[in-house]
Amino acid sequence: MDGRTNLYGVEKASHSLEVWAGVSTWSSDPELDAAGLVVAQIDQPLTSLLKRDPRFDLVYEDKIAAVFVARNRENAGSTRGRTPNS
Repeated sequence: MDGRTNLYGVEKASHSLEVWAGVSTWSSDPELDAAGLVVAQIDQPLTSLLKRDPRFDLVYEDKIAAVFVARNRENAGSTRGRTPNS
């Protein structure tokens, strides 16, 4: 989610801020659970939590951001776009 509260509404934006703050319900957030990719500021509480979350792999990190990719998704290892013998 980006910062466009006029698009998402105040309630959804507030919930997103709570997830990024790592409140107790962060791990059951349906949008986070459905995310295939998370780009996070390095200093956010959620970033530290995702580093220990078995649903995500840390694939990049620098002084500013961390990038997480979901693991074990239904489409993991998908052959979409490939021919059967390629």
